[in-house]
Amino acid sequence: MNIAFVSWWGFHFGAGGIEAAAARVAVALREHGHHLCFVAREEFKPIEGIESLSLPDKRGVNTTPNREALLRFFGENNIDIIVSHFAYNRELSALLRYVADRIGAKLCIVLHTTPDYYKKERKDNKILNYLSALNRARRVLPILHSMHKCGDAVVLLSPRYIPIYQKIVGKPRARVLAIPNPNTYLTPRDPLVEKENIVVYVGRMAKEKKVDRVLQIWEKVHREFPEWRLELIGDGDQLEPLKHQAEALGLSHYTFYGAQDSRHYVERAKILLLTSDYEGWGLVITEALKMGTVPMSFNSYAALPEIVDDGRVGVMVEPYDLDAYAVALRALMTDGEKRERMSREGMEWVKRYDIESVVPMWEQLFNELTEK
Repeated sequence: MNIAFVSWWGFHFGAGGIEAAAARVAVALREHGHHLCFVAREEFKPIEGIESLSLPDKRGVNTTPNREALLRFFGENNIDIIVSHFAYNRELSALLRYVADRIGAKLCIVLHTTPDYYKKERKDNKILNYLSALNRARRVLPILHSMHKCGDAVVLLSPRYIPIYQKIVGKPRARVLAIPNPNTYLTPRDPLVEKENIVVYVGRMAKEKKVDRVLQIWEKVHREFPEWRLELIGDGDQLEPLKHQAEALGLSHYTFYGAQDSRHYVERAKILLLTSDYEGWGLVITEALKMGTVPMSFNSYAALPEIVDDGRVGVMVEPYDLDAYAVALRALMTDGEKRERMSREGMEWVKRYDIESVVPMWEQLFNELTEK
């Protein structure tokens, strides 16, 4: 089958969750005998062996030059299925619908976050929080409706998201189903790499990730555990402000490493922290489990219980209680036997999201769409 993956920023394994997860699925589909090509709004570095196109008209999205470029590119590759991994732009969805209709292809649109994400972001001030939520709803709700109007299938990351999405949009025109993100680490943890007393954060240094909470939690425990250290991996516009915050809090034994290949750091760490207001999947959690690292997260999005079995495989904390988070972290740092047991069970638990289990779900969807 001939399949096109479309995104805004492109696809590569060293990028963020959407780009890395989609690239992993694409490569696996190619290994299963399918023909893959990539399209992105922005310029990007292609993956070797996969034909790629960057949309030529950067002044707009659903424009004549972009329509013509896609019709030509998809025509040359005889595309049967278009998969959009960027649901957040209505113009892009409309562009792909236009092209799909003219070449006789089917369009799948993937939402890589929780459908009610517009409700999740929190402000310190209740009035500001309410007004901000209203503003986000006006912006986001048309996007969620456009997904089922433009797509032949809407793909969510968890079955728990399906009733949330349907409650928002009503009875959707498109088929709605769930396919999880695959593990992006293909090989298991190297047993020769010894675990160290490291608590790690991996992710963008951005406001929505609420990395400031990681620092506030560390401030509550670091004096009790001088043999432990905090490592923060990632880059973003909040990196420098976060460094200043760490200094202002008087933190010790911590390091900001910037943008790095995260596997080396996750593999060595014993505990991973996630403190964002919400996630879609939390790819870093499954990466941690794969490496035998125990993840901790606020129980702030519906898919989390699918990934974390609280107290057995990872730890879930009541949103957004920093004191409770610090208490749970302190307990995990202290109880080595429990931590090691959770590490072992996590490495088994997360195998359900290996690429060999996820790709057949995509193939089944593609077969059902093209049989109609």
